[in-house]
Amino acid sequence: MASKAQRVQLRVTVSKSTVRDIRALLGAKCKKRGELSRFVEQTLDEQIFRLTARAIKERTAQIAPEKLESMIDEAVVWARKKTAVAKPT
Repeated sequence: MASKAQRVQLRVTVSKSTVRDIRALLGAKCKKRGELSRFVEQTLDEQIFRLTARAIKERTAQIAPEKLESMIDEAVVWARKKTAVAKPT
């Protein structure tokens, strides 16, 4: 989730039934200021993650599992080396 300094306001229009359903789902949770915004942001983050994962699965569907595993291992090694270099000793 973004810090308050990074936040922007976004206007969204939804149906009355969606508003009713959200309020019923959140119930007492949505009494504090900002709870609906946090709910929407969390929901969008989850949807973006699911769509990204689906796109990756579709792009890699034709790659043999062994090759894919090798590519992942190579990427992990690269990322760990990059992180180790960035950390002060």
